Amino acid sequence: MESTDVSSAWSAFMDQARSRAAAAAPLETRGSLTRLAGLVLEATGIRVPVGSQCLCGDGAGAQRWPKWLGFRESALF
Repeated sequence: MESTDVSSAWSAFMDQARSRAAAAAPLETRGSLTRLAGLVLEATGIRVPVGSQCLCGDGAGAQRWPKWLGFRESALF
């Protein structure tokens, strides 16, 4: 395979990947903040992997991007 063939095939692949990524809808899950203690936010009703970032809004337009760090054992039951 010539280098121009590889280059054009790679360019076509990347163009398709960009268009698929742009069209993808983000996954969304919602929960409710139940407690705020210092820099710790506690929430219920949200199931995301540890390490995920979550967008938190206050209803007045302010938004924050906290990181999901863990869970409380009592929340498992």
